[in-house]
Amino acid sequence: MIKEALVLAALAVSSPTVIDGDTVRIAGVSIRLTNYDAPELFHPKCPRELMQARAARVELERLIASVKLELTPCAFANYGLLCAEGRAVASLGSKLF
Repeated sequence: MIKEALVLAALAVSSPTVIDGDTVRIAGVSIRLTNYDAPELFHPKCPRELMQARAARVELERLIASVKLELTPCAFANYGLLCAEGRAVASLGSKLF
C-alpha cells in the first residue's frame, strides 16, 4: 500500500524511467506494463531477441511522456513489481498497453 501511494505521488509530478520494453521505474519502484510483452533485454535467448528488445525499449522511451499509467492488480506473481496499464493521452488516442 505504501509503495503504491509513493508511485502515485511520483507519477503526478514526473515521468517514469524506461528500463526495458515493458518495465518502467519511478521513485525507485519498478512497474511492469500489463497486456504487453516485450522481448527480454537482460537475458535474451539469442542475438535477434536482444536486437528486438533494444528496439522495444527505444520505442517505449519515445512514447512514455505521452502515456498515463494506471496501477492495476497483477494477474500473476510478478517478482515484487507493481503492474500498470498505459493509456495514451490526448493526441495518441487509444489504449497502448
